[in-house]
Amino acid sequence: MMIGQRIRRWLMIGAFVGLPWCGAAEETVHGADAVFRSDGLTIVWAVLRNPDESKTAIVVRVVDASKRFVALSVDGLDPFTKQRTALEAKRSLDGDLDVTIPRSRFADFPQSEFHFYGAASGAPGLTVYYLGVPDTTPEFGDQAKLEAYLKQTAR
Repeated sequence: MMIGQRIRRWLMIGAFVGLPWCGAAEETVHGADAVFRSDGLTIVWAVLRNPDESKTAIVVRVVDASKRFVALSVDGLDPFTKQRTALEAKRSLDGDLDVTIPRSRFADFPQSEFHFYGAASGAPGLTVYYLGVPDTTPEFGDQAKLEAYLKQTAR
């Protein structure tokens, strides 16, 4: 077999083997900070304090201005045992969505994974993960101030 034929054969085999992954690859990104922005997607974290600590909540506003994604789910993960729990079941993402998570959940499941689903596939196209509540997350004792912050920051 001539060298040119071998190269063509290997290129064809490589293309065939790579087909299952084309267009279906999930992108995984570390969110890190309390405000994440990428290609029209914004994720903003805030804490709504309560005198009763068991009622303190993490509120995460997700805004998909680009309308790239049709649904969102959120999982909590224990990075040591790999145990996983659903923090927010898969639901429609029509522009804006608030996810409220009790702060106490982060003791057992400190890692959060926000899974974004596109229209073309049942698998997530993007996962943004956090290793705990971001250090830069502001805390509010008043619902109205929290809402004003989320509204201003998410736009």
